[in-house]
Amino acid sequence: MSRGTIILIVVLSVALGGLLILPRLKGPGSPAPSTNTVAVAAPRSQPPSAPSSLLRKMPSGNAQTTSITSNPALRTNRGNSLFTIETNAAAITNLLDDAPMKTLPELERDYASTTNRDTRLDAMMDIAEASTADSVKSLTRLFDLETDPDLKVDLLDSLLGIDGFKDEKLAMLTLGIRQGLPEDVRQSAIDGLIDLEDTRSIALLNSLLNDPDPEIRQSAQDAIEILQTPPAQIPKLRPAN
Repeated sequence: MSRGTIILIVVLSVALGGLLILPRLKGPGSPAPSTNTVAVAAPRSQPPSAPSSLLRKMPSGNAQTTSITSNPALRTNRGNSLFTIETNAAAITNLLDDAPMKTLPELERDYASTTNRDTRLDAMMDIAEASTADSVKSLTRLFDLETDPDLKVDLLDSLLGIDGFKDEKLAMLTLGIRQGLPEDVRQSAIDGLIDLEDTRSIALLNSLLNDPDPEIRQSAQDAIEILQTPPAQIPKLRPAN
């Protein structure tokens, strides 16, 4: 190999090495090369999508649309793109308030169509809130069909929030003191007879004085004494001299 060839190879190697090292030596503040360079713009971040529940179109009337473009406090800039969120809590509240209440047969079907305890309790409470003779009859039908002792107790206890309708209540409580039912259910029915404050309850309680369950016998006796005890007389205060 001639001396000229060797010199040419060394020169080319140095030049190639310089081309490889030069970009690494340039700092972050170095000016961009003057060659024809195509700058690729970073993708512009997109605004977050609003939840579909907020973007749902509200019914007309009281519905109001809050636009970010009209409210500086809600204005959000994401790459010069504006997005609008429709919100209307008042419309939602009005919509729920205007929803028709379920009828007693519908609530009974809701109760019977599920085994979920919370759902049954909700239906039971809705029936009791009606506070009518028909609602007591509805609870009585559910009590007769219910097999869960705890829910039977809940059904009996729901009568406590209903004023009046002693005839309908008495029919349900009569079912509750029957033999063969769990003791907790029968005890709850006895408590209901006390709360009823009706002289007809005494006859039902007397029928329990010979019950095979000693706890039921004792509870019946206690309930009779409570119902037969006259209310305490409050002494009259003498007028001050």
